Amino acid sequence: LRKSLNDELPDDVTWRRRKMGFPIPLKHWRGEAKVPLLEATTGCQCPFIDQQLLTMNYDAVLQTNPQHLWNLLSVTMWWTIQA
Repeated sequence: LRKSLNDELPDDVTWRRRKMGFPIPLKHWRGEAKVPLLEATTGCQCPFIDQQLLTMNYDAVLQTNPQHLWNLLSVTMWWTIQA
């Protein structure tokens, strides 16, 4: 990927060792999407995630660890699709 962009970007950008992403508003997005996300996981029979507990603690987990919340939702949605 770096080689393909070598002619398009300055060398100090293309070849720098430390790449950084950009911040995204995880809490905000997941807060606004609470209802559709929980609806998408309704009825999931994943033996690894307690759906009722996830629903009850959604807001608390969102505030303390939004990445963990996303991990739980992702597994639940994946399990629902695979069923």
